[in-house]
Amino acid sequence: MSTGITTEGGFIDDIVQAYVTTLDTKVETSDKFSNYSPGHARRVAEVAVSLAEAMMLDDEQVRVIKTGALLHDIGEIILNQKFYHSPKEFTAAQMVDMWQHSLVGEREVARRGFGREEQLIVRWHHEWYNGSGYPDMLFGVDTPISVRVVRLADSWDAITHDRPWRRAYSQEEAVQEVLLHTGNEFDPEIVLVFLDLLEQGAIKYHQ
Repeated sequence: MSTGITTEGGFIDDIVQAYVTTLDTKVETSDKFSNYSPGHARRVAEVAVSLAEAMMLDDEQVRVIKTGALLHDIGEIILNQKFYHSPKEFTAAQMVDMWQHSLVGEREVARRGFGREEQLIVRWHHEWYNGSGYPDMLFGVDTPISVRVVRLADSWDAITHDRPWRRAYSQEEAVQEVLLHTGNEFDPEIVLVFLDLLEQGAIKYHQ
């Protein structure tokens, strides 16, 4: 199975092959807007694919997960709010504004011709397992497995890399944070797979 970005092997559907040449640039731009360390989207995709493969999801699910992970923050490119770069945590009003990026991203990937599964990863990548995420407050398995995988991968990368308002967590701190939010933010079954892969070295503290 090939999970790299390629126009061969069916990874990218014919309808969006013309977009492949600009995908990398857009992903890197998304990193800059969201103030993650460079390569955030790629690292999220790598962790998400590792989880998906360990969970024995089929090739099509892995393809969808990787594409959705690469595109998950693409809405931030469209919004491009100045406060994204602030060294302070967002205010409540800014958080409400920030929530729009998942909806804008869904619209953008739809316009680019990506499938509904990829669109929903972009829309729902901030949904929480206990129903307190956004934008739709989905609960548990109402959120597709692909979204729950990307949620954990995205959070892991966020807490293990510097943000404008805090330093990266150590590996021990990051693991404790994942455990703390198991059952509320994260699907417990996916966390078990994640921790096993981390112990094996298949997922690393810094990619």
